[in-house]
Amino acid sequence: MWRDRVRGRPADAALALALVVVGQVEVRYGSVGYLGSAPYAVSAVLAALIPLPLIWRRRAPLAVLILVGLAMALPTLVVDRSIPFWGGPMTLDVAVYSASRHATPPRDRWALLVPAVTVALVATALPVFRSLNEVAFSTGVFGVGWAAGRAMRGWQRRHELLGDDLLTLAESAALREQAAAAAERARIARELHDVVAHSVSVMVVQAGSARLRLRRDPAAAEEALRVVEKSGREALGELRQLLGVLRADDEATAVDPQPGLAGIDDLLAQLRASGLDVRLEVHGVRRDLPPGLDLSAYRIVQEALTNALKHSGPTTATVRIGYDRDRLDLRVSNADGRRPALARAGAGHGLVGMRERVALFGGRLEAGPRAGGGYLVRATLPLPEPEPAA
Repeated sequence: MWRDRVRGRPADAALALALVVVGQVEVRYGSVGYLGSAPYAVSAVLAALIPLPLIWRRRAPLAVLILVGLAMALPTLVVDRSIPFWGGPMTLDVAVYSASRHATPPRDRWALLVPAVTVALVATALPVFRSLNEVAFSTGVFGVGWAAGRAMRGWQRRHELLGDDLLTLAESAALREQAAAAAERARIARELHDVVAHSVSVMVVQAGSARLRLRRDPAAAEEALRVVEKSGREALGELRQLLGVLRADDEATAVDPQPGLAGIDDLLAQLRASGLDVRLEVHGVRRDLPPGLDLSAYRIVQEALTNALKHSGPTTATVRIGYDRDRLDLRVSNADGRRPALARAGAGHGLVGMRERVALFGGRLEAGPRAGGGYLVRATLPLPEPEPAA
């Protein structure tokens, strides 16, 4: 509020100066307003003094209203001077508007009392102001100014409340996104926990098998130890990903095997049954992926297709899986012209989950509308160097 008053000071000064200039023209040429018999110099000075308090109309609106009313009424009781319309009644109406809008409630309700007293004093000295037409005109002019001030005050208040609501919504959206990211990290941690547990279980079984076969079948024992070594390396990699990711202790661990890109055909079949016409393109040579990365790639494709079905309805989608030596490239695009809701803030956890999964492996995620319509999700995940053949 204080900043608005400071920024409005030049505009208020310009308004006061404009009313002074117009009032001088009226007094000089007698075009508008009441023309008294006092000398021109007296009327000109008094007409110049009336609008000057408007410079402070935002800072002290009631005081300005009283000063303008006194400057207009009191000299009229002493001298028959000219009263310009814009430099007199309209200046008083601007002061009424300012008091109605900027004065502190409930004092703003008294804004109409000052012009009523002013008009009564002027009418006491000047019979021309006692006519019914003048009373009706003054009542209408000052009533409109007071009502306009009240309306602008209400509009400004609603504008401020709307700004507060938008700020609250933005903060709530940020909190929801943080909560979604935390929930997704917990879900990823649970899945990685299952992957690591599976790898360790394989190590235990293969180590026991190697111990039993070590003397009677060294070749089979060596093969079992190689599996133990491979599983141990994978488990260590998954543990590195798991560090720093919190796991909720109050949820049961899933016992079903975790999916991977090897089961992508089953996923697409389920989505086709739901009405999504989806095609699969595989580029490069398929290769075994680390279990955690394989699971995250599957989830990224699943989330992207689920959002396409949910927000675009039955449409055509394309899944492209590219195997390179050092990276895995995933692209999911739909041909529908409507923009899926996962691109809007707070529209769900799909995009948040994909971002968390990609960041977990140091990859890159791009999501946005395509130039020709539809939506594209692209995730690039770095791959470890393939192991040499045994």
